[in-house]
Amino acid sequence: MPEQRVQRTIHKKSSSSGRGALFKTTTWILIVICASCSSFYIGAFAGIAASGGQNNNNTAADHKLNANNNNNNQIDDKELQRRAEELADQKLKLLTSSHKLQELCNKHMCSNNPADQKPHGSKEVHKLFPRPLNHFANGLVRVSKDDIMSTFDFGVPPNPHSAGKDALILYNTAKALPNDRYLAAAANLNGYTALPFTNATTATENCDSLNVVFTDIPGGMRQCFALIGGQYQSYHVQRWMRRADNRNGLNKEEPLKLSSRGHTGGGREEFPAPKGREVAEHQEVLKSYLNEVKGIKSRLMSVLKKMNSKQVVVMTCNHGQSEL
Repeated sequence: MPEQRVQRTIHKKSSSSGRGALFKTTTWILIVICASCSSFYIGAFAGIAASGGQNNNNTAADHKLNANNNNNNQIDDKELQRRAEELADQKLKLLTSSHKLQELCNKHMCSNNPADQKPHGSKEVHKLFPRPLNHFANGLVRVSKDDIMSTFDFGVPPNPHSAGKDALILYNTAKALPNDRYLAAAANLNGYTALPFTNATTATENCDSLNVVFTDIPGGMRQCFALIGGQYQSYHVQRWMRRADNRNGLNKEEPLKLSSRGHTGGGREEFPAPKGREVAEHQEVLKSYLNEVKGIKSRLMSVLKKMNSKQVVVMTCNHGQSEL
């Protein structure tokens, strides 16, 4: 009997210790599971919160960007309106001045060309005519050929084949330049990149004297002009050609030689010196006029009195003056 009690006591103690160990193991497993679940949900919640905050920040940034774009669009619209008004004002100015268009064009062309800007350390920009030429060249402008020939009666009809072309006016002194300071500056390319264009009246408003030279390119000849200032002004245009003394025409190997207006590119002389017989014939014609000059004047006087005019224009051709 005592042995049975001892065995029961030992069995109870063994059962009690086994149950206690099992309880402790189960408890820790539950604690670990609860902690894991809690950590999972806390992490998930924190991630959702962080994602929502970032989206809010991105939305705010998008709103700010849209606002900036709207502001920029408003600024662009205001700038566009300002430029349109500025161009409209410039258009009105162009309608009141014939040379303002060329002035504006030259001014913008110059501003876009760095080569024509004022060099560093220099007091003046590049000019068309440097100082060694200023004794006879101080400006150059373009005018319409039709305009200048209709403004002044040069006594020759305009060539219809050159209608719509331009003519050049060279200013020998700065005082002869037009009154408009922009046009005067552009005439010497003083900060501009192209020769200005104006009308004939404005171009010559300060010219006390105007020398006119009519020119053409006969036969497509490679023609040049030499302007030599500081010399006696003979009002005569010399002509030099590369030609031989014979009649073989132009030869680029020959030096330039003084030639008459009758020399052609083919080597022909259209106005040769008259021969002795021709000189005698012309003297007889002139003698007839000199012998009859008194009688001619008396007959003309009676004709003029019948016309009752203070001015009479008489035109003759070739031998017509001998019959006058």
